[in-house]
Amino acid sequence: MAKVLLVDDVELFLELEKSYLDGCGYDLVTASSGEETLMRIDELAPDLVVLDYYMPEMDGAEVCRTLKDSERWRDLPIIMVTAAGQMEEIDQCRSAGCDACLTKPIDQQQLREEIAQLLRRAEGSSAVDEASSESQRAGESGQASAALQALEAECARLREENQTITQRVSELEKENLDFAGQFVQVEEVNNNLTNLYIASSRLHSTLNREEALAIMKEVVINFVGAEKFAILVHEEANGLLRYETGEGFDDDVDFPEIPFGEGILGRTALNREDYFTEDSILEGSDDLEQPLVAIPLVIHDEVLGVLAIYRLFVQKEQLDPIDYQLFSMLGEHAATALFSSALYSKSERKRQTYQGFMDLLLNQ
Repeated sequence: MAKVLLVDDVELFLELEKSYLDGCGYDLVTASSGEETLMRIDELAPDLVVLDYYMPEMDGAEVCRTLKDSERWRDLPIIMVTAAGQMEEIDQCRSAGCDACLTKPIDQQQLREEIAQLLRRAEGSSAVDEASSESQRAGESGQASAALQALEAECARLREENQTITQRVSELEKENLDFAGQFVQVEEVNNNLTNLYIASSRLHSTLNREEALAIMKEVVINFVGAEKFAILVHEEANGLLRYETGEGFDDDVDFPEIPFGEGILGRTALNREDYFTEDSILEGSDDLEQPLVAIPLVIHDEVLGVLAIYRLFVQKEQLDPIDYQLFSMLGEHAATALFSSALYSKSERKRQTYQGFMDLLLNQ
């Protein structure tokens, strides 16, 4: 059984990758940092590593480079995963010596195929190295000819076996074509349900407003694949949508305050209806009042804010069906998370006020 080491500093993505590989017959082990990976690599002795690029202190590129420079682990297959999806980061992964590079959100089928292909390649290299070493020893002892004949016979046997297996695989593919199509559909549904469940669980895992907003950003980046987006909150006192947080903007961005009911964002909030542009989404939008997607954050018919998406990562040319489900979920669960955090904040302030009042009475 091949051992696969999964390395990521975010527990959420470790669990997601483990669910993707469940049932493949691998022995799955995990590490939560680059330092832990290098410290335990000899103990774990994996056959393949799936390594996150972005980690604090020691990033994935440095870990990959260190392993490739070592005598024992230089031939260890390494798949690097990056959340950004930018070509310069992919080039950095390649220059570090990784054998394959994937971008978040990870496609389950692609992850499985990359792992299977690299493990087959590693097994083939090991067999060739072993045969070469055996031939060298035989030559040193005067039996090089016999070893070469044995190697040729083994190669002939393997070629015949490979031909037989290839023919059998072809027959099985024809017999199971319909079944494979149904299986892919079931897997896609399961993956979508897993993503929706994880995202929903994360949104309701805290009552701290700042943490809730950070989790919303994490979900939008890693599950939807958004590169540039903004979260606007509704201020009932003045009827404006005000920029709260976002990603992909310059530090000095001057985000306009949007009157409720005006423009795409204002109408999205007023009508409580999702907005999707009819134009191409490939180039994105730099107009702050012209997003590609606008999702109202609504709870009990009360609009708490709007999620506006302006650009997707380069590998994403169009929205997938799961994206629309995520948008619907975000509109409900994100609003609930923000509403819960606001209630908790108010109740905590009242509790502290009551506590201070009681302390004052008891101390008199």
